[in-house]
Amino acid sequence: MPSWAGGTEKRIVNQIGYRNTVIVGEVTKVNPNKTYDCKLSGETESYVNIPTIFSNPDFEVSEMIGIQFNYGDRGDPIIIGRDRRKVQTPKVVYYNYV
Repeated sequence: MPSWAGGTEKRIVNQIGYRNTVIVGEVTKVNPNKTYDCKLSGETESYVNIPTIFSNPDFEVSEMIGIQFNYGDRGDPIIIGRDRRKVQTPKVVYYNYV
């Protein structure tokens, strides 16, 4: 097996995990080119310039939206519509193993 095959296979497997998965996001900025900056559930930073499947989108700041990743690629998100779920923020949990 070539030396590059193992790394490529691992990246592909990790990306496939996002295929057909809709993640909740919150619009943080409306851009003039009909794209949006969004904060995804469980993420600390916003994704920028996310396109949408609609020709005339009308999403507003702080609106909940559903985001899907094209072909399971975490770097290629697209807004597929509004979502009623809330964005989840991670919480720090401390355990005492005594």
